[in-house]
Amino acid sequence: MNRAQQMAMGGSLNPLQMDLGDMVHDGDYLLDKLEIASVKTMFQQIDIYDMLDMGSTRLSSYRKSIYPGKEKTYYESSNPELFTWDRVIFLDGVMQSAKQDNEAYHEALVQPGMFAHPNPRRVAIIGGGEGATLREVLKHDTVIDAKMIEIDEIMVNVSREYLPEWNSCDDIVGSVSNCFKDPRSDMYYEDAMAWFITRYDQEGDDDDDEDYDYEDGEELLDVIIMDALDPQEAIPFADVLYNNVAFIRSLFYALSEDGVLVMQLGETAHQAYPAEELTDNLNRAKVIKSIESLGFVSMHIYDEEHCGFGGPWSFLVACKSNNCHDNWYKNPSQIELAMHKRLRRSVSKKPMLKYFDGRTMQSYQYPTFGWEVSFCRKDPTPAECKVGIGYSNTQLKHLSFDENFEIKFDATSQSFELYSKVDIPKLSNFLIDDIVMEISNELLKHEDNTLPFNSLAELLGSSESSLSRAYISIVSSAVRGECSDANVEQLEVWKDGKAKEDDGSNRTGIYNPLLDRHLTKFETGLLFRPLRDISKGDALCTNHS
Repeated sequence: MNRAQQMAMGGSLNPLQMDLGDMVHDGDYLLDKLEIASVKTMFQQIDIYDMLDMGSTRLSSYRKSIYPGKEKTYYESSNPELFTWDRVIFLDGVMQSAKQDNEAYHEALVQPGMFAHPNPRRVAIIGGGEGATLREVLKHDTVIDAKMIEIDEIMVNVSREYLPEWNSCDDIVGSVSNCFKDPRSDMYYEDAMAWFITRYDQEGDDDDDEDYDYEDGEELLDVIIMDALDPQEAIPFADVLYNNVAFIRSLFYALSEDGVLVMQLGETAHQAYPAEELTDNLNRAKVIKSIESLGFVSMHIYDEEHCGFGGPWSFLVACKSNNCHDNWYKNPSQIELAMHKRLRRSVSKKPMLKYFDGRTMQSYQYPTFGWEVSFCRKDPTPAECKVGIGYSNTQLKHLSFDENFEIKFDATSQSFELYSKVDIPKLSNFLIDDIVMEISNELLKHEDNTLPFNSLAELLGSSESSLSRAYISIVSSAVRGECSDANVEQLEVWKDGKAKEDDGSNRTGIYNPLLDRHLTKFETGLLFRPLRDISKGDALCTNHS
C-alpha cells in the first residue's frame, strides 16, 4: 500500500507500510541488517539501517572481502568497498538516501545547476538535512555563503553522528571535517517557506491569505536548491509546499540576475502513464506551471538513473537569464574546463566528483522520452504534438538532403529552387535533416559564386552578394512559403517555444520537453507539411507564374 492509498482510506501513516517495511522488515533479499538509529522528532520519524543486500553482493563475496585468504588474494579482499554494508536512511518510512548512491544522487541534484550559473557565490539549500547537498555546493571555490534552511535541527544532529559519509568535507582543500561547520556554511533551523516569503516575496502584501510580512534588504542568491519532500508524497505538507504561490514566487524574487533554481521532482515520468494532472504527480505538474509563469528564461528537466531509488529520478533547473541557458548547452570539453577552473582540489588527490563530468552533463541536456509523452498527453493537447514531432504522430519522416532533394537554377525565375527527388504524400509531415548546411554548401560551390565565402556565417553576413540572395531565395521563399506557387508550408517550431500555431496563436511556453528533446533537429533541419502530393521532380516552391 502506498501513501496515496493509505491517505485515501483515512488511515494514519505507518512507517512500516512504506519502504521501511518492504526493504527492511519484509526484505527477503537481505543477507543481514542492523538498526543504527531510530529517532522521533516533532517533525518526522528517522530510521537508519545498515543492510547487506544480496542484490549487490553474495555472502561468500562479503566473507572474502573481510577475511582475505592466506594463500590467495581475492578480488573481494582487494576491493572491500564494493562488498560492504550499505547504510540507508528512512524518513517516516520512506527511503531518502543510501551510502552507496548518495554521491550519484546529490551530484545530479547540485552540479548541473551550479555549472549553469557563470559564477555562483551565494547559494541557499531548502531541506537537505543529511548534509550531502551542502557538501556538493561547498566543492565550488566561487561559493562564499551557503545557507541551509532545514526545519528539523535534530535531523541535522542525527546526520552528523550517524551519516558522516554524507556530510564530511575533510577531503575538500580549505574546508573542515564536517560540512555543517565549514566557515561558508550558514545554518537556519526554520520553516523554509516562512524564511523565503518574509525576506523576498515582494508581492506578499497583495495576498490576503498569507501571514508573512515581506522584509526588504536581503542579499540576492545566485542558486537555490530545493531538496525537500517529493512532490508525489501524499501528505498535507507536500501539498502546501508545492502549491504555495507566495513561496514559489519568493524563490524567483530571491534570485539574482543570472539566478538558477534547482528542484528534485521525484520519480521520472513514464510513457505508460496518463497526463500528470491525473496521477499522484499532480503537485509536480502544478509547481512546474507555477515556475513557468514567473518569468524564467528557460526550464530544463533531466533524469538520473543511479540514485538508488529503484527507478530514474527527475530534476528541474530554471534559468533566470540567457547566460544560464547558454551554459546548460555547453559541450563536454567546456564543462570539463569549467570544472577544472572552479572546483576545489581534494586532499586525497582523487577527482572531486565521482559521477558528474562533461559527458554526464551532455546526457542531461535533453529530456527523456517519457517527459515528451507526458507533455503531449496534457488536455488540451499542446499544438506542437499535433504537427508531427509528438510521440503519437507516426507520419513524421526524416529525409536527408542528399538522397531526397536537390538545388537547381530556374532560368524563368532567375533563382535557385529546391526540388524533390522522391514522391511525398500530402500532409505527411517531414523534416529535412541538415537542410541549412546542405543548401549553404551547394551555394558555396556554385559557379555563380563571385565572392569567396568560407562559412555559412560569411554567406549570411553578406546581404549584397548573389549567393546571399540565392540563399534567401531558397530558405525565405521556398522554405517559408513566400513564393507564387507553394507545394509545402513550413511548420514554425522553434527552440524558444514562441512559434505560432496554424491559427497564429502562441504555442506552449518555456517548459516544453518536446521541443527541448528535438532541439538539435531544428538547429540543422526544417519541418514541412506538404499541401498536396509532391511527385519526384516537383519543386517545393516556385517563384514564377
